[in-house]
Amino acid sequence: MARYLYAGLVESFAPPDKLFLAPACERLGQIHEAAGRDEDAIHHYDRLVRVWADADAPLATRRDGAQDRLDVLRATVGPVSCYRLGLR
Repeated sequence: MARYLYAGLVESFAPPDKLFLAPACERLGQIHEAAGRDEDAIHHYDRLVRVWADADAPLATRRDGAQDRLDVLRATVGPVSCYRLGLR
């Protein structure tokens, strides 16, 4: 259920929802990773890292944690096609 709530925030086009984009991507990455959907987790962690590329210090620690998870998942899964992740 939570997966669909967070996905709604990520896919929304409403400007206020963009405030929640990175945190929603973070949580979706965690949800997908816990469910064993590593390629989906990679997609969301990668998006979080890109959105918070220039984050202030408090958010940079969360971004760095997501980057660490991303590195581990990429090492495990290997190369993931951008077409597979919907990043065309």
